[in-house]
Formats: sequence, C-alpha cells, structure tokens
Amino acid sequence: MKLASLIVLAYERPDFLVRTMTSLLNTPMGYPAEIIVNNDGSTDPEVLEYLTQLARQHKISTLINNCGQNIGIEKSLRRGIACSSGDYIFKLDADLEFTDGWLLKAVNLLENEFDLGVLGLIDYRRYDPSDVRFHEVFDRGDCLVVKDLVSSAYGFTRETYNTAGDSMRHDGWHLALQKAGYKLLIKDVVNNFGFGKSIYVGADGKAVDMDHEALTF
Repeated sequence: MKLASLIVLAYERPDFLVRTMTSLLNTPMGYPAEIIVNNDGSTDPEVLEYLTQLARQHKISTLINNCGQNIGIEKSLRRGIACSSGDYIFKLDADLEFTDGWLLKAVNLLENEFDLGVLGLIDYRRYDPSDVRFHEVFDRGDCLVVKDLVSSAYGFTRETYNTAGDSMRHDGWHLALQKAGYKLLIKDVVNNFGFGKSIYVGADGKAVDMDHEALTF
C-alpha cells in the first residue's frame, strides 16, 4: 500500500504548534500517512515537551530535533525526507488547520496529474487577493493552475524529489521545476491561521525574528 509522508516543520510558538497538530491528528485524511516532525532549534521548552509527549504516545512516527540549532527550511525538510518512507511527501508549517479528506484529494492529483511538480495546498487569494502573483491563475474547477506557486504548504512525489531534488531551495524550487517542464497546481484544502503572524525567514531559510506583517513567500 502506498503511503504519504507528512513533514511538519516546527519552530517556537507552542500554541500554534498544538493547534496545528491537534487539527492534523483529528481531521480525517482519507489516506494512510506517517507524521514526521522536525523541531528546528526551538528554545521554548514547551515545544520539546509537547513533541516528546506525542512521540511517546506514538501519535507521530518520527521526531527530529536539530541539536538546538535553527538550520532553516530547506535543510529541515531534507532531514525529514531522509527519515521518510512515503511515496508522496508533504511539507507543512506549524500554523495550519486541515479540512476533511484533504490528503486524499491532494494525493489523487499527485498520482494522476501528468508532469505535476509541486502541489500547493492553500489558495492565498482568500488572505491577500491583491497579491500580483495570482493575477495569472486558471481555475480548472478541481484545482488552480498557477505560474508562480504561492504556498507555505505543498506536496510532491518521491519520484519528483529523486529526479529534481538537487534543485530544491526553500524559496524557489517550484521555479526550477517549472523551467524543467513541470506543472504547478494548487488544491485549496488547508487553512493558514497564522497568516500575518509569521516568523520572519531570512534568505538562508532560517528564522531570524518575529513580526506581524503579511507573509512573504
């Protein structure tokens, strides 16, 4: 049986993390999955305590602690992928809530859509309709066809990662995939309750400060 690997990147904000994991664990996914959480150098003891509790209760498959260092999105995601075994890989931030059957809907697209590189899980027009990157969007009915992927939560196949993972970057992998001939789609199945209350991420993918401005992707 095929499997999806859900990789949650956690950093500080235990209240956000608890809300995300509660939704992830209690919302019907519709597809078998393993849950891998990478604690990317959080200093708040509540974060590690909570994640350790989830691991001991076998509610998550794998817990990664980056030795107290914030190593950034790309490296954290790669570490999660290295520990994963799923045919489908999903990168999830710790400020999300999920809708019923979200994973099955996403996997169906990844499984059946020819040359799909990355599937975004959030339609950010609901949060910021003025974003110019959404001015060229084709609503196909079952999903959005986009030229510039805007999403902090997304999925891809292991085959895509094995083929083109060398070009993965925390802020531009979708553009490299597009140049290589892959399509970019968005299936709006996840809510981003942390929009506008984001940890600022620098050019190296590491969290460097807290702000309350609109998210930048």
